[in-house]
Amino acid sequence: MLYPSRKKRSQKGSHMVQTGQDLLSGCLLSVVLFSAGTDWAWRRIPNGLVLPVIPLALLLRLVAGGLCELWAGVLGAALGLSLGWLHVRAGLMGGGDAKLLSCVGALGGWWLLTHACLWAVCAGGAVAVGLGVMASLRPGAARRCPHLPFGPLMAFGVLVTFSLWGMR
Repeated sequence: MLYPSRKKRSQKGSHMVQTGQDLLSGCLLSVVLFSAGTDWAWRRIPNGLVLPVIPLALLLRLVAGGLCELWAGVLGAALGLSLGWLHVRAGLMGGGDAKLLSCVGALGGWWLLTHACLWAVCAGGAVAVGLGVMASLRPGAARRCPHLPFGPLMAFGVLVTFSLWGMR
């Protein structure tokens, strides 16, 4: 089940729910790992990777878990896109990162998105502090702020959230 309930469900439909959860989990891990690789290598997250996944994730949520699951995916996608859009407008991340956030929200729901973002921001802060310390130890080094790709940080956040709590 994507969201465990207190009532015992019949065994007849439980296989479909488990299959849907497995598909969502596999798709989520595949998307974040591939986007982390492309963002790290080329500083781009392809639209062809994240955009088609959003409606497919919502459809799978509807089929596997009903309207409650669909609502969780829509809420997660909207939350991810709005958070990403605010950061794009501020110049803090690119458009591919915003679409990745929306994709993670559609696949994992709002709960997984918020926890993964928290872990990603913490990891980004730790990396930034480490880079700052390394730059201060090198005498005469140019003081420039390197841009960290957000895709690998988001993949880290999803992996930590997924390993601690799984798909909720």
